[in-house]
Amino acid sequence: MIWQAADRTNQSARGGQFIVWIIGFLLACTTALSHPATVFTLNEPNPVSYEIITSSNDRPSWIDVWKQGQNGAHVLFGTQLIVHTKSPLTQSELSSLFADSECSFVRQVSPLIHILETPDALRSLRAAQQIGSSPLIYACYPNRKLPLQRHRPYAAKPNDTYFSDQWYLENRSLETGLSLGADLNMRAAWPVSRGESISIAIVDDGVDADHPDLALALLNQAHQNFANRSTNGLPRVSFHSHGTAVAGLAAASGNNEIGMSGTAPESGIASWVIFDTDDSIVDALALSDMFSFRPSEVFVQNHSWGNGLAEQLGPTLIEQIAISNAVYHSRDGKGIVMVRAGGNGRTESFGHPGSGDANDDGYASFPGVLSVGAVNDQGRAASYSSPGAALLLAAPGGEDDRSLFTTDRPGRLGFNTLFANDDLASYGFDQSGFVGTSAAAPLVSGICALILATNPRLSVRDVQQILLLSSRHYDLSDPDLKSNGAGFKLSHNVGFGIPDAGNAARLASAWQQRPPLVRKVYQIPSGIQIPDDSLFVQVTGQNVPASLQRIPASPGQGPFPDEATEAIPLISVGRALTTINRDLSNQGALIERGENFFSEKIENAATAGAAFAIVYNNTGGDQRVRMGDTYYVPIPAVFIGQTNGTALRQAAESDNTLKANLALESAHTSIVVSDTLLVEHVGLRVRSTHSRRGDLRITLKSPAGTLSVLQHVNNDNTPGPSDWTYYSTHSFFESSAGEWHVSVTDMAIGNTGEVVELELIINGTAITDQDADGLDDSWELAHFKSLSPSQSADPDRDGNSNMVEQILGTDPTISDLHLILDISRWNASVARISWPSSADKLYQLQVLSNLMTPTNPLKTTFEITGRAYETEFFSRHSESSDEYFRVIELQP
Repeated sequence: MIWQAADRTNQSARGGQFIVWIIGFLLACTTALSHPATVFTLNEPNPVSYEIITSSNDRPSWIDVWKQGQNGAHVLFGTQLIVHTKSPLTQSELSSLFADSECSFVRQVSPLIHILETPDALRSLRAAQQIGSSPLIYACYPNRKLPLQRHRPYAAKPNDTYFSDQWYLENRSLETGLSLGADLNMRAAWPVSRGESISIAIVDDGVDADHPDLALALLNQAHQNFANRSTNGLPRVSFHSHGTAVAGLAAASGNNEIGMSGTAPESGIASWVIFDTDDSIVDALALSDMFSFRPSEVFVQNHSWGNGLAEQLGPTLIEQIAISNAVYHSRDGKGIVMVRAGGNGRTESFGHPGSGDANDDGYASFPGVLSVGAVNDQGRAASYSSPGAALLLAAPGGEDDRSLFTTDRPGRLGFNTLFANDDLASYGFDQSGFVGTSAAAPLVSGICALILATNPRLSVRDVQQILLLSSRHYDLSDPDLKSNGAGFKLSHNVGFGIPDAGNAARLASAWQQRPPLVRKVYQIPSGIQIPDDSLFVQVTGQNVPASLQRIPASPGQGPFPDEATEAIPLISVGRALTTINRDLSNQGALIERGENFFSEKIENAATAGAAFAIVYNNTGGDQRVRMGDTYYVPIPAVFIGQTNGTALRQAAESDNTLKANLALESAHTSIVVSDTLLVEHVGLRVRSTHSRRGDLRITLKSPAGTLSVLQHVNNDNTPGPSDWTYYSTHSFFESSAGEWHVSVTDMAIGNTGEVVELELIINGTAITDQDADGLDDSWELAHFKSLSPSQSADPDRDGNSNMVEQILGTDPTISDLHLILDISRWNASVARISWPSSADKLYQLQVLSNLMTPTNPLKTTFEITGRAYETEFFSRHSESSDEYFRVIELQP
């Protein structure tokens, strides 16, 4: 079957109807004359072997051969020979070399290069082998060309045996091609780049060099063991299998008919060992050496390790200097791309007490690195993945019920101990597969390699911003999902979303490097006492006793009342075990603890329309708990003690004037920034004397109103933060000008302290921005003749907001959509039809049975809502009939 572009038609003026490429698929067959398999070894100048595949009686001037070896490929050889001599030869000396080979002299290209002619392609191949064996010849080979191959926007399905098990690369139905959830859209990226010439350092416990899917990537790389200062990058003990699993996700060789494919299947792997034989990590000096190791050879570092404690942990000063030098000054100032796992501390596991945050890991939160969270196969943050304002994005990390298929050390050396006698012995999957932000990070590292292979001029900041702009959200029900002041959707759970590798590769190929980074530091007024136990339920009413007017409360993990909620009637709904059959609109729900999960109670109240929920204890008097597993409840919820809860229920049932709201009393301060930067990362350095860090919630609100939760209530029992710098990505591309607000709230009784020092750090690029909208005034005036446009508007309706157009350097008044319809073979029975599109447009896909008749009879039509960047449609095809497709953009 041949997939063929049949026609291209014109598109009308902008704003009208568009008819784009018509593409069909036609049945076709070819016949060839078989030729006995013969292998020829040519001097090119290194010896390369070719096997004849077919030759045609109708085409004696070309012969089809297969280049043997790891990177085998089809080649067409012609009748002319190209001869490179080691030194200038006379005409007679040259003639004596091909006297017996039926060659004739054609011309001299240079004193060392000559062109010969043979009667047919087969004799050209024979003559090349014969002449190339002479000690006078540097190289000799036939003229060649590759068979015609159209580059499609979607790569063919790799022939790796278990590619279909790699849901994180392509999460689609095998029957229909329709999306089944979150993935990285890798097949859209591979036609642009496969990571060639880029090396990724796997900074871990070593990589198994004998693994069949890793051996090629590990060849001739800069391996180093920083524990024993050797160049041996192999695992040193039997239980060190983590690095091998990580390496496969980034760079397992693809399309080699075995195993799996990494996200960058043609990149190299440098194994950098930082774990000693006792599983301890190397010292600070060794780590500082590692961060800046071989910067001219290794452009991407993957760090699937970090803080596993409740306490805050960061690099020492010497490490900070090494990291800063690596990401800001190496590679001729473009920097080394460091990708870091955001942490697995959301819940209690592997010794971590839970309630972790990416900002508690100073290695992962540093603004020069890419901090990565993990999602499940539906795009929701994985149950273990630490949230945090420092996260830039997330990638599939899996859950125990659906892990990631990856490379593994064989037998009992690896995660997979079930299969020992077949090819699956070298891979982890299902219950023995790989799960964690350790798995998410190398997927992103591979995409970074693709980006740099596409455009080596890119800096670390360029790569960060390409990934930010190419990311998308699958979990639209996440209550933490919001738009920042520049119009970008993000959350503390997954950052800016999950990268679309195809979109990232597209952006990288045309990216204009960002202006130089500017760093501003501001001292914020401090010396403020932090009120103790300051989250509370505020109750008013005619008969409310003084003891109930301010009830101490503990927070949940979901939506939080950073601003006091509206005072509304409070309705007791018992234990909210099932659906609540009453309308709670504009009311609060009072719920008793017991029998079902907190999240179920709160969700039942939210479904009935409640604005917030107050859960009270069913035992323990004044005892309060923090409600776990409530990250995704849709409304704010707090927990109060039994004594207060029982009394509040009785008051609500007897006093129809009673109203309640959720409120807090924080240590609050602010600063007005007059500088106009287009913000990238924002930092807040905090010094406090509080006796228990885990009691505190710390937030930073930007002038645009974007709230970054820098620290939430956690399980750290140590004092602090004694001196810690938190970072946030949430104000990316906002204007720096205006008032920044800091709030520190204590949410447990018995520990106190004050905020001693606050320092605001803003990283960004300098712009002139009189109206503080993040759009440079000169840019606005050049394109719009005024400062009135909104940063989130899209006047040319190409799917890119004014802010994105400014970043990309494109014209916001002229659409960048070039409507080109493409059809690619998705698998043997399904075709993928795609076209560039905008998310706010409606398209009609027409299926035609014939192009030759004037009426072009329609078989069927589909109306499809466009997606940002590209819309796709999957169609099962029949071998017995031809079909053609036409896309029309409908008027909005």
